[in-house]
Amino acid sequence: MSRPVPTASITTSASIAAAIKSLGADEIDAETIKKNRSFRKFSYRGVDLEQLLDMSSEQLTEIVHARARRRFQRGLKRKPMGLIKKLRKAKKDAVDGEKPETVKTHLRNMIIVPEMVGSVVGVYNGKVFNQIEIKAEMIGHYLAEFSITYKPVGHGRPGIGASSSSNINRSIHLVNLDPAAEHFEYKPSIDIRDLITLEDVVSELQYGPNGGLVYCLEYLCNNMDWLEDQINSFEDDYLIIDCPGQIELYTHFPIMRQIVASLDKMGYRTCGVYLLDSQFVQDVSKFFSGVMSAMSAMVQLEVPHINVLSKMDLLGDKAESFELERYFNPDPTLLMEDANKETSPKLHALNRALVQLIEEFNMVSFIPLNIQDEDSVGLVLSHIDNAIQYGEDVEPKEPKDMDEGDPDEGEFDYME
Repeated sequence: MSRPVPTASITTSASIAAAIKSLGADEIDAETIKKNRSFRKFSYRGVDLEQLLDMSSEQLTEIVHARARRRFQRGLKRKPMGLIKKLRKAKKDAVDGEKPETVKTHLRNMIIVPEMVGSVVGVYNGKVFNQIEIKAEMIGHYLAEFSITYKPVGHGRPGIGASSSSNINRSIHLVNLDPAAEHFEYKPSIDIRDLITLEDVVSELQYGPNGGLVYCLEYLCNNMDWLEDQINSFEDDYLIIDCPGQIELYTHFPIMRQIVASLDKMGYRTCGVYLLDSQFVQDVSKFFSGVMSAMSAMVQLEVPHINVLSKMDLLGDKAESFELERYFNPDPTLLMEDANKETSPKLHALNRALVQLIEEFNMVSFIPLNIQDEDSVGLVLSHIDNAIQYGEDVEPKEPKDMDEGDPDEGEFDYME
């Protein structure tokens, strides 16, 4: 997710250069040079650096982006506080006119705060410490954004779910947004049914199942503060959000797009995963319908998106007879031939129009998923990780003897 970039307003003047050319350096009045000197003035979300330095922790929390705000609200731990202490000491001990000494750290997820401006930080990238001079325009960003990792962060062996999340070295939580759901393989960490259930809506408002489901999701959109409060308990964790399967929520209503937009504002990187049942490959017309629905959902949600051909294990021995590779990256021309064989001639023109639409957009491809095969699950996970750039700001493993030190009590103001 992209965050607002600190703005910079620049006031320039050409009078100094002109004066030097016409009069010579010795004849220039010092007061004139001072008056016409060029200044570069930085601001973060409209607030000047001088004002930022004078802000209290509560005031700073109000203007930073959502992800940093959640971090500050939970309080900074011992090591980030220790890093601030070391940076403060380095600036205090620096000789006038010279840069402070470099302070090394492994805290790649440290958010840059105004007090760090002017410091020099050596940020570990997995192999060496990259020296970074903290400038005003870096406020609100992570140290990791200025020190690229030496190699991709390892996620462990393929696999996902409650039984294998520890193998991939990440904390995973299931979020249920389906108010009609009844049975889960794993207990959700966040459940919309704690806010509203389809059963209550149907019984109290006399809605049908479809109308009741739409009402429940609209109710959630009007109470997003509830979802934000729930999610705030899992800062920086990996969330798997199980959404209702009613296609109208993605193609006809802006409900899911509003939810995605709210997640973006909270600082989460989001990837849409569209699941198409593998049984659709047995009927080309159904597969065409699935492709069109996937394309519509991709356009409506406006987020990084992958499409998955799920339940591959249910095809069993039939898988080879379907030439599945044709469906992973659909060749509309070949599929149209199959569709024409199964449909009335008067529908051939419609088949041709659908094929042209799919070809023109060229957006839909499918990843096969066999939930019983860890390699298959790992493949899907790798595509999702690539879409959301998972691991880009993950801290490299810190040596056991590395310690940022303890902060002095009362010295650091940011969310003590």
